[in-house]
Amino acid sequence: MLKPQFFILALMFFGLLDAQIPQMYNFNALSPTAKLLLMETENSALFPLKIDDKYPCMFKHKEESQIPISIVYSKQGDIYTAWLSKTELFELSNTEGLAYIEAGGRLNAPKPLTDTTKVLTKTIDLHEGNGISPFLGKNTIVGIVDIGFEGSHPNFMNAEGTELRVKNWWHQNTTFAAPPSGFDYGSEFSKATDIQLIGDDGGSHGTHVAGIASGSGFTTPNRKYSGMAPEAEMAWVTIRYTNDSLDGSAYGDYVVANSTIIDGYKHIFDYATSVKKPSSVNLSWGMNTGPHDGTSLFDLAVESLVGEGKIIVGSSGNSANSRIHVQADLDSDTMYTWAYDTRRNNYDEEEVYCDFWGSPNQEFSLNVAIFDTLGKKVVESPFYLSTGGGTYRKMFINSLDTLTITVLPNGSYVGNDKGEILVLVKSTNAQKNRIRIGIAGIGTVHGWNSGQPYRWTTGSFTNAVRGNDHASNRRYLRGTREFSNGENGGTGRRTISVGSYVPRNSWIDIDTVIRREKVTIGETSGFSSIGPNVGGRTKPDISAPGSLVISSYKTENIAPWQNRSVLFKSNWNGDEHAWILASGTSMSAPHVCGIVALMLEANPRLNPEQIRTILQKTALKDEFTGSEDSNNIYGFGKVNAFGAVKEVIRMNTAKAVHPSDVMIFPNPADDEIIIKGMPNAEVELYDMRGKTVLKNNLNRFNTLDISDLKPGIYLIKASLNERLLQTKIIIE
Repeated sequence: MLKPQFFILALMFFGLLDAQIPQMYNFNALSPTAKLLLMETENSALFPLKIDDKYPCMFKHKEESQIPISIVYSKQGDIYTAWLSKTELFELSNTEGLAYIEAGGRLNAPKPLTDTTKVLTKTIDLHEGNGISPFLGKNTIVGIVDIGFEGSHPNFMNAEGTELRVKNWWHQNTTFAAPPSGFDYGSEFSKATDIQLIGDDGGSHGTHVAGIASGSGFTTPNRKYSGMAPEAEMAWVTIRYTNDSLDGSAYGDYVVANSTIIDGYKHIFDYATSVKKPSSVNLSWGMNTGPHDGTSLFDLAVESLVGEGKIIVGSSGNSANSRIHVQADLDSDTMYTWAYDTRRNNYDEEEVYCDFWGSPNQEFSLNVAIFDTLGKKVVESPFYLSTGGGTYRKMFINSLDTLTITVLPNGSYVGNDKGEILVLVKSTNAQKNRIRIGIAGIGTVHGWNSGQPYRWTTGSFTNAVRGNDHASNRRYLRGTREFSNGENGGTGRRTISVGSYVPRNSWIDIDTVIRREKVTIGETSGFSSIGPNVGGRTKPDISAPGSLVISSYKTENIAPWQNRSVLFKSNWNGDEHAWILASGTSMSAPHVCGIVALMLEANPRLNPEQIRTILQKTALKDEFTGSEDSNNIYGFGKVNAFGAVKEVIRMNTAKAVHPSDVMIFPNPADDEIIIKGMPNAEVELYDMRGKTVLKNNLNRFNTLDISDLKPGIYLIKASLNERLLQTKIIIE
């Protein structure tokens, strides 16, 4: 580690400047982004959203009476959302009872049913009523929190084209009408004429996602391209966003904040409650910063929001091939990892951010070095401790370009007792530099890069300067596919996380040209993020079709490179409307969201844990998923709509058995348990993560061997002739 005197000289030599946060701030309560916001610097790419000099924030506070904020938009337990000025952020940081503040936010736009997917998911059996009454989503709400909705698309009418099924739309990015009750931004629309007239300039991602979950297929031949829950009502939230795209892609680089998504969830659930209907809400957005263990403020807020008839489904992420994750198992040696720009074109100013989290109650340190393309070191920072301190130094390096390095330690995050260090590197010419990050300390450190396909550090932490740093040395970490699930949709304990598999590899486009892709039907999509979460929980929970999925799209937003993916167009109400193919876990999640709506149609009181258990129990297995109970590629398997709804119906008719009516002993148990009163019952044991650890029938002595199970608390389910017992058991 550099001595202070040497570092001062280095600053003078390289022309470095530093910025400091005044010592009066409560450092331990500020996230790295909150610290960055309070520094007197230019706005970072982490703060693209601003309304009247206020920024979106989430905070955890135990004393509501101490909160000096006039407007708090939503409260989930002790977690709040608000838009705060820097002054308000400062005031809040010094209140008694404050635990933590997150400021700003950046979620990267995801990559943006079909007759095929309805067959593969067995949804067609529900629509046609194969041995049971048809299930189409009646008396449920399908909520979509996204960007890029086309309210005038015929896919959102009923099957006859006589009624718009979108009943509520909170457009957070407009001021055309009054905002919803309790909020002071955006516009709420509930009249069909308004919803069909109001445009959304955020592309067509939301239109495609909504069509998969709940499109009617109106104007398509025999409603061929209907979604999973074609008769459900819909509620939309257009997330407040900015578009700072630099590459001119069709999707753009739309940037949103976590707090606005939580507000959107709350609004949809409030609306569903007002019309007395259960709701299944889809989020096909995510990010790579955060602890990835289910303890972020976002995931904790979701845990309070969901419950009976309130389900959130999220996409697992599209980062498997990008290898955005590194893991350093530290000992006496410093570990290193690289980040670099893999694009062929030359881009102007870029900013990359990398987020590192340590082990609970274990300190680690980190430094940043910049190398040019010839392997020559340009500058290297000191090592910074994760426990933080009073000085957060921003360095400006003038060389072939202008570089800015910001290292922001976080101390110990209140949700998991882990230290965090957020690193930002800004460059005026991204392709002239390689970033090396050194990690030292004890315990295990996980790191994720920003993972933006068209931005600096595309996808991988790698040994970029092989000639200088001996890539074969174990001290140099390579990026991994594991732990690549994104925050928001892929990590939460009560969020149903969805991975993607391939439903087709060929199609006939609108010009009758046969198109093909070199993918294997049934195999996981190459981009689909891989678990587990850092807490060891199986993620994703379930998989659904996500590659080459056809759904509704706004004709004007079809880019030239997408023409080969257009399958159908129709004219309705004087306008042309399209259905095209798109790929991503953005497309797999709404399949499950719509199927959950069908499950809620069968039982509107199901909670997230029951939904997850049913999806797990009924999941389809094949040569790709394997026969094991679960894995971190497919989750518990491929979603089975027909099986899931049939299981809900069975549970509805099953007579619940009270534990007092059946003898289960001993409890706590050791090698075996005895269940008296349900001879030959099928028994399943689940661990506290929801994973099946044992499944068998009672033997003739009514006993079950549990000698192979680890000590802990388990959920036990026993079923016999429509009788169902659920209780907990302790294994010592």
